Amino acid sequence: VELFCIMNWDTNGDDKLSYEEAAAVESIGTVFQKTNIISFNEFKYFTSVKRLEERAFDSCTQLRRITLPESLEEIGSYAFCNVSVLADLHIPASVNLIEQFSIGICPALVNLTVAEDNSVYDSRNNSNAIIHTATNKLLIGCNGTVIPDDIQIIGDCAFWASKIENVTIPDSVTVIDEFAFYRCGALESVTLPEGIAII
Repeated sequence: VELFCIMNWDTNGDDKLSYEEAAAVESIGTVFQKTNIISFNEFKYFTSVKRLEERAFDSCTQLRRITLPESLEEIGSYAFCNVSVLADLHIPASVNLIEQFSIGICPALVNLTVAEDNSVYDSRNNSNAIIHTATNKLLIGCNGTVIPDDIQIIGDCAFWASKIENVTIPDSVTVIDEFAFYRCGALESVTLPEGIAII
């Protein structure tokens, strides 16, 4: 991580990245895509980054830890795609747009949380999921997800390639969108409610 940061954002040429230089970065683009970075908790210091670009961390198969900056507002499609060992991801309160397929093929993901004061998304009832609050739509789930009793829709590719084994879908759910459990090879049982209108 240090090497990539110095190569791209060391503006004074001292072969170091200061807090000030990190705070001045407005976009990390796809600098880290398909790299072998293991941890990027320093990302929290990139306080001018408002959008995580499409495929920003796509295929970072060794990435275990990351802390998103509190300035972040948007997460682009496939930003965390095929990040196979990432276990925890926390979405800051500032995020107001999570594009489709932004998190997928993350088989180790067990803790997926949204800041309590986020006005658009939530992870109510310790569900370990990203839920669109206004529509009660579960957008993204993971191995540790327990679907809350007030969810109405399970979104497209919500559990894409997770290792979830057993799913109980509550009676409140009326719609399961396309590919909701796509490539869930460990899935052993699904309990569907009688009120399902669309699968």
